[in-house]
Amino acid sequence: MPEMSGRDCLLELLKIDPSVKVLIASGYAPEDELHREISPLVRGFLHKPFAIAELLNEARSVLGKD
Repeated sequence: MPEMSGRDCLLELLKIDPSVKVLIASGYAPEDELHREISPLVRGFLHKPFAIAELLNEARSVLGKD
C-alpha cells in the first residue's frame, strides 16, 4: 500500500468500525514490537510464509468469532 502502512490501515479500519474482523499476515516475529502492538487489536494473525490451508482455517475462525 503506497499511501499507508498496514498498521495505519488497521487503525483506520478500527476507527470506522471497532468490531471489524481483521486477519493480519506478517513476516514479523511474535516478539517483535509491531506484533505486540497490533495483536490485541486483531482477530487473527498468520505468520508468513503460510500454507493456503492455514489461511482458510484462520479466516474461518476469524469470521466465526463474535
